[in-house]
Amino acid sequence: NADFLDLNLQRRFMPERDQFWTVEINRMTEDDHLPLCGLIRWCLNTNLIPADTETLRLAAITLAWTFTSSNRSLRDTATKALISIFTALLTF
Repeated sequence: NADFLDLNLQRRFMPERDQFWTVEINRMTEDDHLPLCGLIRWCLNTNLIPADTETLRLAAITLAWTFTSSNRSLRDTATKALISIFTALLTF
């Protein structure tokens, strides 16, 4: 899950992390059916208030790691998705 992803990426130096993670997430935007795109879509197109706090926390961790991407479109949509999560958390 996102906690495992977070620990895995934190322990890597930037060049290794970029090769392992960033290059791959940049490619993910080419296929709208991949999980990361689905997560972003869910955050942007769903009323997140019914989601439990733990689900939103895990989604936020994954979205935060997309900010390492050099793909501006991915970063922008992930930022909007993360704002949706924060907005939902503020209404709890």
